[in-house]
Amino acid sequence: ILDMKARDVEPAHIVALLRPIFHHGTARPKSGRGSGGRRATGGAHGSADKVQTFLRAAFAYGLSSEHSVARKTEHTYGLTHNPVAPIPHEAKSTPVTRALSAAELRQFWWTIDKAPKVGPVMAGLLRFTIASGGQRTHQLAREPWTSYDTARHVLTLTDRKGRGGMVRAHLVPMTSRMVGILKSVLSFSGQDPWPWSTNGRAPVDIASPASAVRYWLQSEFAVIDGVRIPPFTPRDLRRTCTQIMQAAGVPDEQSDRLQSHGVTGV
Repeated sequence: ILDMKARDVEPAHIVALLRPIFHHGTARPKSGRGSGGRRATGGAHGSADKVQTFLRAAFAYGLSSEHSVARKTEHTYGLTHNPVAPIPHEAKSTPVTRALSAAELRQFWWTIDKAPKVGPVMAGLLRFTIASGGQRTHQLAREPWTSYDTARHVLTLTDRKGRGGMVRAHLVPMTSRMVGILKSVLSFSGQDPWPWSTNGRAPVDIASPASAVRYWLQSEFAVIDGVRIPPFTPRDLRRTCTQIMQAAGVPDEQSDRLQSHGVTGV
């Protein structure tokens, strides 16, 4: 199949490529959020879905270019249809609704640094995520110390939005609690380019916060009144902050702007 010309590829060939991934894929399970707050199925099914999306986009681009009247070259590849279009997406998405209760959030805040395999920098990053009103943890992690202006109490995050990855600054007000968390990690990463770094060579890995939460959930501290706290992820901390703001009467427009949710216009 890989030696075929693109014009000769049919839906059956695409299915032949996707089927082994869907049924026997060994990709590490991941979760990604689509529109409407839904989490895509991870693992083999998610990997097959992702490859299918890439292939469909590639053929769609080829077709639009092939038949564009604006093209200066007359060379064509004989594409007449998108062989991926008839194939349904089999990976199912599930609603994401997990948010921590006040008791769960309090327990997590005070004990995350006590969990095995969770160091002070990672604990600080997760606390900072909560204290910042639910910023995206991976965005916080990749910003250098220079983005954290403790004198002006402003944090500047880099947002990349849209298909073209347009870059814009997302300004977050820093409270005294956030500044205090930053000061607590100074002795560990103050000499590094990033506050949230454990080796000085790079920010913490994007998967590390989720691992830290998982270690905490497996520990003795993830228990309230003898009942173990149900699983959650760093993304759920963001949703928890959203609900806290709603309960406190913060207007949706303001909470959306704080969390950089679909903010458009000037």
